[in-house]
Amino acid sequence: MKIDFAVTRITNSLPDTELCLSLSLALLFMKLASMCWLCCCCHHALVLFRSNTNLNPNPEPSMGRALAHYSLLSWGFPLLMLGVAAAFKYKERDVKITGAQVIAQIVHDLNADSHCWLMEGPAYVWGFLVPAVVLLFAGFYLACQGGGAVKIAAALQVDSRAKNKMVKKRGLQIGLFFKILIVLSTVVFVGAVASAWNIIELWSVYSIAQGIQM
Repeated sequence: MKIDFAVTRITNSLPDTELCLSLSLALLFMKLASMCWLCCCCHHALVLFRSNTNLNPNPEPSMGRALAHYSLLSWGFPLLMLGVAAAFKYKERDVKITGAQVIAQIVHDLNADSHCWLMEGPAYVWGFLVPAVVLLFAGFYLACQGGGAVKIAAALQVDSRAKNKMVKKRGLQIGLFFKILIVLSTVVFVGAVASAWNIIELWSVYSIAQGIQM
């Protein structure tokens, strides 16, 4: 009786599966887009710090072109990864499942440990986790380079007050980048552990952390 009820639940939840897939893909896109924009901010700060050793910024006539490039990267790359994740998800549906997999799905449904809006499996690994790790490493690298550029620019200042002001002002900006990168890295790490070992408590923590992060 209980198994029949579970099968009925699985059958009746097919429309909800489409909704869950849409939500998970939307979350994937937004998370990767935020990481891309953070990397672009770090890169722009690095270029600015290297090209201008003064606190007063120089006019940037080419900012429109740079913004177009940043926008293309920050919206295009997540869209590409969304396509990769969607391809993996639809490929999983096309594969014929065995009887053991049906039973596993029933048990999974009975235990009610499914967080359908949080992607898992190959789609999560290749569509989000790997790109996210690459973007986070790139962000930390650019932030470190920016911190080095701040020190070099400060060393070129003759006035000690201007030097201290530059270190404080630009250091706060680099420090903010590092704090955001650490938060994003922590959330991604928790999600990776939860996906690898399917720990319900970590899935809950990951869900809450994503809500706070957004």
